[in-house]
Amino acid sequence: MIGQQGDVTNGSEQERLEQVLKTINADERWPWFITGHPKGGEQGGAWYVEASRGRTAVLKISGPSWATQMLHAGPAVALVRRAGYPTPAWIKSGRTADGTGYLLQERVPGAALASVDVGSAKALVATLAMQEGLDPGPERNWNDFVVGQLTRNMDSLCSAASTAGPSGKHLVDVCWRLAGDLDARDWPRSDMVHGDFRPANVLLVNAAVTGVVDVEAIGSGTRAFDFATLLSYGPIDVGAVELLVTAGISAGGRQALRACAALVFLDLIRFVVGRHGATSEHTAAETAQLLERAAMIDTLTSA
Repeated sequence: MIGQQGDVTNGSEQERLEQVLKTINADERWPWFITGHPKGGEQGGAWYVEASRGRTAVLKISGPSWATQMLHAGPAVALVRRAGYPTPAWIKSGRTADGTGYLLQERVPGAALASVDVGSAKALVATLAMQEGLDPGPERNWNDFVVGQLTRNMDSLCSAASTAGPSGKHLVDVCWRLAGDLDARDWPRSDMVHGDFRPANVLLVNAAVTGVVDVEAIGSGTRAFDFATLLSYGPIDVGAVELLVTAGISAGGRQALRACAALVFLDLIRFVVGRHGATSEHTAAETAQLLERAAMIDTLTSA
């Protein structure tokens, strides 16, 4: 146990937590200690921490391979916060001696959405509208990533999806249609792109967004990518899907939204197929759900 940390993982992960806390607390008058995990699925790999005098925060750690990007995101996060974007302030970030990255950020009130209806979709659209023109990372442009994946890695993405049975093969067909006529020259390049804009990463109180978390993949590009990520979430009302598609087209254009959706859905099914311990029945059900949503996006965005 670390202080009064409650339920933390045993073994090597706990040892890594202890090393991170030792590093963070080295120059702290009132040390931080773990109190628990965020609930509801938001901020995976994160822990609640507290210190004396009522200070609370969220601690995130990462392996050396992601630590570089985590630390690189700091100035971009500061930039969008100055523009009014509702992502928590960073208190401290760095690396331990073994290369583990850590981020201590303010804890904001709110809970993630379990499902998205038209009302909550409007709140999410308003938040995404705040990303227009923020351009926090021109050197990390998500447009280039999307184009690169769909032109150089499409066969690999489709191969993974095809192993998910008949629904996976049909999903591949839909994604090929969505990715057709790829031409990113007219896509917006100066929006903020979150990179993982899912309901689990948006905290709300009384239908008002209080914080957008897990923002370490931040970059520039078209925020149509974030709309595509949001649309891959399962529990969304039909009316909310239609609203999000319309807003996504307005944000980045019909073709940008279609291409981003193709990549998001193929990458997600690759994750589903490769997930350790998943049963074939569960994989089939998730694949069928993704196919239904991708087909709906295809229909709603067809010229």
